[in-house]
Amino acid sequence: MGARRLPAWLAILLALVPLAAGGTGAGGDPVVRVPVAGTGAAARDAALRQALAMALVRRTGDRTVTEREAVRAALARAAAYVRAYRYLREPPPSAGEAAGAVQPGAEAPSLALEVRLDGEALERLVAGLGLAVWPRPAPALLAWVAVDEGGRRILLTDAGAGPLAAPMRDAAGARGVPLLLPLGDVEDLARLEVADVWGGFWDRVLAASARYAPAAVLLGRVRAARGGVWQGRWAVRVGEGTPVAWEVETPDLHAQLAAAVDAAVDVMAARLTRPPEALPEGAVAVLVEGVDGLEAYARVLEALGRLPGVTSLQVAAAEGTRLRLQVQARGGRPALAEALAGAGLLEPVAEAPPSAGVDLHLRLRP
Repeated sequence: MGARRLPAWLAILLALVPLAAGGTGAGGDPVVRVPVAGTGAAARDAALRQALAMALVRRTGDRTVTEREAVRAALARAAAYVRAYRYLREPPPSAGEAAGAVQPGAEAPSLALEVRLDGEALERLVAGLGLAVWPRPAPALLAWVAVDEGGRRILLTDAGAGPLAAPMRDAAGARGVPLLLPLGDVEDLARLEVADVWGGFWDRVLAASARYAPAAVLLGRVRAARGGVWQGRWAVRVGEGTPVAWEVETPDLHAQLAAAVDAAVDVMAARLTRPPEALPEGAVAVLVEGVDGLEAYARVLEALGRLPGVTSLQVAAAEGTRLRLQVQARGGRPALAEALAGAGLLEPVAEAPPSAGVDLHLRLRP
């Protein structure tokens, strides 16, 4: 039996919900679509965290970036990086049914959250954390892949790869890299044959690749072996560098292709990502409440001094349990406020209007 259907009124509502809380955002704002378990606050917040995590992986090319402590702190407050979001209904994969047809007992559409992130805040985050990022536009990966199934060798091309292209494009897209497949047209065929790809003849492959102007070239041969195992031999060449080669076995052809793209992007990220453009430094006047002794004083200085983007700090005055500091931080007040939000030790003090001469008013947590 299929999953329970959404009520008709809810399905219509979800399809028409406008982007909430933040408008359309700037042209450079990344948009990410993620599955969501429901429309409740907990499910929504989990989806926002996933969306921010995906955007960070795409921007940096680093699939392990979310394992960093500072990044996990940013994910805990993912809503701060969101301009807008909306719920969407996505139909389940069809098995030959006509598009839009409704069958008795058909599986209900799945629910997704389309999230428009604040591109400027995201750039401040990666700069403040010192994360290396892709240049813009992102570098493209061209893949020449020959597949042998039962003695018949084929070259995966842009038009002829069919469903085999999907796992490769998904893997590249998740890392922020465009994937190119050869056209397989007369010009390609005049420059090389499937046997050249299978044999790993880099001179012919690179000559055929020149027309695509990729940042990196992936060369692979995959064959079906006994026991349902797929064996792959791969190499990636980034720019004018020496090719990096590896071999791998997988039980599934799609998994083989996706894993090869992931491995190639790992090499690309190590060689092509660069520190983001440095944010200009700015002086921030900080007032901290609750500094009731030397131990608290030391905790405040240590907490501020180790924040990403802080280049120097100086104590301006100590007034009872209040401590005034001058902090130099890349990105000034906005970047420092974002870094503090994930630090946990210091919390903002709400006041309207703020004290004269104070950019950030904070309280030391017990």
